[in-house]
Amino acid sequence: MVKLRVKDKVALITGAAAGIGKATAELLAQEGADVILSDIRDQLGGEVAKTIGDKAVYWHLDVRKEEEWQKIIQSIEQKYSRLDILINNAGITGINYTSEVQDPEHTSLESWHHIYMPLT
Repeated sequence: MVKLRVKDKVALITGAAAGIGKATAELLAQEGADVILSDIRDQLGGEVAKTIGDKAVYWHLDVRKEEEWQKIIQSIEQKYSRLDILINNAGITGINYTSEVQDPEHTSLESWHHIYMPLT
């Protein structure tokens, strides 16, 4: 049963094109929130937002880039005047980027840097 626990709240979810982020966006929209899905996979994120319906929009956000955070916060302020909920879900495991074993003892240094090191 839908309880509308977050009715009329504004939520930003990073990494929302798939997995936990997608499921969180779907649930928050069902519970009444206006949901901003963000990710770097624009086509997939847009499709997810369209599937969710009128309570969802997709905006590009690469969480590694400060200027993109500034842009999305400005866009949220312009459209919604506030942000009530932030779900920092974005991240990578490396599994989709290499075919090697993904545990710390067996991964390559290149893969380790891709997963754990910030952009330079």
